[in-house]
Amino acid sequence: MFNACTNLSTITELPATILVASCYEYMFDTTNITIPVNLDHVTQLADYCYRNMYANCQKLTYAPNLPLTTLYTGCY
Repeated sequence: MFNACTNLSTITELPATILVASCYEYMFDTTNITIPVNLDHVTQLADYCYRNMYANCQKLTYAPNLPLTTLYTGCY
């Protein structure tokens, strides 16, 4: 969705609680994101849902909290 948006530096909320396959895959593949989006409200994952979500985000100040323990293929 925001792949290669080099001027993107902040992220809005992602309100979905149930994720489908590949839904956030490569979503923020950019270099200027500093703070990851809050994902604490997510209740169900799917295959590849977060795969490379923050690829190339070289300015992240910390990793996002990923509280779910039931994982799917390539979800993180």
